[in-house]
Parts: sequence; C-alpha cells; structure tokens
Amino acid sequence: MIGRVRGHLVLLREEIAIVEAGGVGYELEIPASTRQSLPPVGSEVTLWCRVYVREDELRLFGFASLEERDLFDQLLTVSGVGPRLALAVLSTYSPSRFRQIVLAGDRAALTRVPGVGRKTADRWLLELQGRIRLVAADGQPEGGRAGSSTGGVGKVAGVDGQPGDPLVEAHEALLALGYTENEASSALRELLAAGTLAAGAPVEDWVKQALRRLAPRTVQR
Repeated sequence: MIGRVRGHLVLLREEIAIVEAGGVGYELEIPASTRQSLPPVGSEVTLWCRVYVREDELRLFGFASLEERDLFDQLLTVSGVGPRLALAVLSTYSPSRFRQIVLAGDRAALTRVPGVGRKTADRWLLELQGRIRLVAADGQPEGGRAGSSTGGVGKVAGVDGQPGDPLVEAHEALLALGYTENEASSALRELLAAGTLAAGAPVEDWVKQALRRLAPRTVQR
C-alpha cells in the first residue's frame, strides 16, 4: 500500500520536487502537470506517491491528484512502458484527455507524446481500449494521513519514543507516506530484529530500508 506525502515544499525543479515531512526530505519525480500545479517553495503541499522498486532501483514518484497516479499505474501495465514514458504521457495530456484519445482511437494524438511512435501508439490502443475508463477529476485527495501517533513505535520497535530518535522520526515519515501504524511499526521492528541497521542509524537509512520491505514488488517495467 502506498499513500501520499504531506509536508513543506523545499525544492522544485523541472522534473523533481523535494517535500520535507517528518524531518525527512523526499525527492519525488513528477510530471509537468504536477509541477505546474504546485505552490511556491516553502508552501505546504500534499502529493500522492508511488514507490517503484525494480532490482536495485528505488524511485519515488509524486502526483498532484489521485487520478494522475491511477493513470500512471495503469500505463505501467502496458508492455514496454516504464516510469519515464508514463510521466511523458502525464506531462503531455491530462488523465481525462488521454482516456478520451484512447477511446477515440486517435493514433496521431498519441504520437505527440515524446517517445511514442506509430507502432507504439497502435499497441497502446490495442491494449488499453478494452479496459481504460473515463474518470471524472474531482481534484480532492481521499482519506487522511494513516495515523499520527508515534507511541506505537516505542512499544513495537523497542525504542524510548523520545523526539529526535531516528526510529521515531522514521516511523513518523512512514505515516506521512500513508502507511498504517501497524505497517510502519512492523517494518521497523523487522529491521531491528534482522540487524539491518544500528539503532542510531540516520533517519533516511531507516526509511529507505523500510520502504524496500513495504513497497509492492509486482510493478513491472
């Protein structure tokens, strides 16, 4: 299960946004549509996210709306489509417009996406037309942050729960990503039991290792 990042926007570049949440700065790859919708640096933002794990590669993607993330996920199910090409689609068309193009069988419009030629467009139409859905964009994230208490990590992971403890901050960061209290605590407890990291390791290391345990590994290029 992947959730969302809520925090302060500390850096914004053409394809990258860094959001600080729970004392950790998350570097998210974003499409142009998301970048254009973000407020100025220093503002509080909420981005829906998707962790992409493949062999030794771990990447975090951010989206302004749940609809964008849903289309990103759907595009990754198409043969030959990886994250870069999926982002190119979202940078070229809104999710609703892309679905309209597919349902209309508009090959010419698909070839306007960087990296998509006529043969690729034909394959996309063949694979997507039977299952793609027109989804109304409401622009409103669903649900809230999955828990905010840090008390559980002290009991489950074996730390004292004091502010500034790397495990406590890692626990808060995982909650900010949308994981449940149980998922966050269990992942940290497993890392402690396995001796993967020392108790005083940096927050970033705890979060990275926990994400490797929590992230779904079924997403294929």
